[in-house]
Amino acid sequence: MRMLRLNMVNGFAGTMKALMEPAVLYFAWDWWRTGGAQRQPGHVRAGRWLLAALLVLLAVDSTPLLLARAWLPPAAPAEETAAPTPTELPAPPPVVDWSNVKEVNKASEDKEAWIAACYKLSTPWVTQALRTDSAEERAKGFRSILEAMRSSRTNVVYAGLLGASRTFEGSPDKPFLCSAVGRLVDHREAIVRGLAFDVLTRLGPQEADIAKLLAEVPGAAPEEYGGLAASLARVSGTRFELDFTGRFGPPMLSLLERGIALARKGGGRRERYDEREVLVPLDGGLFSPAIEARVLEWSHLGEQKKGVMDTSSIGFSVFRAALCGQRGGSPAVVKRLLELADYYDANNIGSMALWALHYRTVPEGEERKRVVASVIELLRKRKEPEEWREGLGLLGAIAGKEDLPAIESLLAHQDTPVRKIIEDIKSRQP
Repeated sequence: MRMLRLNMVNGFAGTMKALMEPAVLYFAWDWWRTGGAQRQPGHVRAGRWLLAALLVLLAVDSTPLLLARAWLPPAAPAEETAAPTPTELPAPPPVVDWSNVKEVNKASEDKEAWIAACYKLSTPWVTQALRTDSAEERAKGFRSILEAMRSSRTNVVYAGLLGASRTFEGSPDKPFLCSAVGRLVDHREAIVRGLAFDVLTRLGPQEADIAKLLAEVPGAAPEEYGGLAASLARVSGTRFELDFTGRFGPPMLSLLERGIALARKGGGRRERYDEREVLVPLDGGLFSPAIEARVLEWSHLGEQKKGVMDTSSIGFSVFRAALCGQRGGSPAVVKRLLELADYYDANNIGSMALWALHYRTVPEGEERKRVVASVIELLRKRKEPEEWREGLGLLGAIAGKEDLPAIESLLAHQDTPVRKIIEDIKSRQP
């Protein structure tokens, strides 16, 4: 209907214009032919008519617009198309009072789901950045990661850091990436600061970065503990040759004590603070006496009775991540590992303790003799294949020719593997 009315207006205006144009042209020609208004007063009136006609003609050109505004109903406003928005993710975990067990439990669950969502968000960028068939596509992927780290949204920034941690080895400009990550160690959210330090130490930190890392530890929030512990481990030495006996010992001990204290506030594995965040970075490290003493103390948490330990307990995490990972443990550590080697091995506690004595805390001197005797006695009463494999491997590494009579007593239990150990020991040079 609106279009019909508009066509009617245009038609009317066109008709008027067609009728008036010849008259206007005639008046103009006649006025010019007679010499204009300067010769005869009658032509003054003609000139005025000419001017009036010209004004009417101009008005006719505007008639459709004027009539449309006056007669036609207003047009409906155009529908606005909403701008596309980026994928929405849950908001970051709220800042909680970590002295309250109920809030700690809730934060732990929220944090796990939130990190999983951020990981999913970063995956397309990572996939693009790791493409090998197109340099242009790789550049786009890295650009997406860098842009994410500059976002004002915490979850996008965290996703960008996750992307950087998964692709930094292929980055075309590591110094630029270091600069982008380095700015995030001062981020307002603790969960971002912890990951930023973790990623920065993977990229090759400068001494100024290490100083900032050490300064962050005393006032660190629980969300940072895991990232800071991993960062301290990384700057303390190379993999499996970490050193927590010097300047990195006290800050690591501080994070361990606060993390274990949080975990001891209650709840099962899924509800409490995950103590493994601060324990796993210890693997392969030399411990200061203070750290070793605390690890030995915490290894008893969760013992139900002699020979049985709850595998969801803090003590089991300490045993598996720290006690089994320590290099060059003291006689006290050797003693504790021998105790754990005698545990019921349904959960591989005994075999893991024997593995640790073989590859991490290698006994020497009198301790070596005591370990050989204890392992032989243990194997005589056990049938589990895992324990036999680890036990014989340990004996093959530390036993001497003087121990052969005792080892030969195991032939009645396992002939072929024991005989091989005996032959290996006999073939050694004195």
